[in-house]
Amino acid sequence: MLALAVAGPLLAPHPLDEPVAAVGQLPGPGLWLGADHLGRDVFSRTLRGGLTTLGVSVGGTLALYLVGVPLGVLAGYRGGWVDAVTVRAADVLLALPGLLLALLLVLLLVAGLGGSGGVLLLCVVLTQLPALTRLVRTATLEAGSRAHVEAARARGESAVRVVRFDILPTIRPVIPADAGLRLRSPVIVVAGLNFLGLGLQPPTADWGLMISEHRDIIGLNPWAALAPGALLALFTVAANAVGDASAATGAATGTPPRNADPAHADPSDADPREAPRP
Repeated sequence: MLALAVAGPLLAPHPLDEPVAAVGQLPGPGLWLGADHLGRDVFSRTLRGGLTTLGVSVGGTLALYLVGVPLGVLAGYRGGWVDAVTVRAADVLLALPGLLLALLLVLLLVAGLGGSGGVLLLCVVLTQLPALTRLVRTATLEAGSRAHVEAARARGESAVRVVRFDILPTIRPVIPADAGLRLRSPVIVVAGLNFLGLGLQPPTADWGLMISEHRDIIGLNPWAALAPGALLALFTVAANAVGDASAATGAATGTPPRNADPAHADPSDADPREAPRP
């Protein structure tokens, strides 16, 4: 799907914004998916629409992890008021459905930034951040109660060193397991906002926006709405499959904490009863 989104614009046979046929024309020679409500080639716009939809979704997901993982680790490891404030803020945001929260954010931001990719990117991050933060926080709390982490703290190691060498390797398998769901949800949020006309604006080629634009001609050329809708559904299925595969791979090949790896074990952690006898 990512390859299709990136290579799609290069494969488009017709200009995106120029009429090439009658309004709502059915598929035929040279028009594999027919024409849209302005006579533009649906096939070409569908190929281009993936780059917009998936670009915002994938970019938003990457930004989400860059913010959510450090925030969750900080809350879980430090505890105290940092943890309390983070949890309360996450609870408030989680009380709102993702799409409703995105709508509220758009209404607050669209006046200043317009229906731009930056607004959609920010919506993706803020709608998914509470759930990811709580997930990473819980994993960090569980990792912090393990013996090798308590031993590192008892040795007086810095928080940065404990997090880097003990906490992060322990919680790493959780990240790919969650990635599939996190990648699917932004696609739904972005497509929903574009469908409602609160995201990207015409004449931008976008799958969600194309579905909205072609509702009036679905009786003339149903492929104008079915093609982008099918690709959105296919991407959500593919994202789930990738998430399941990543979870299995991460669980099988996750990096062990340093004290769990004999090659990186700290000699000070060895049991004195097991020391070689003179």
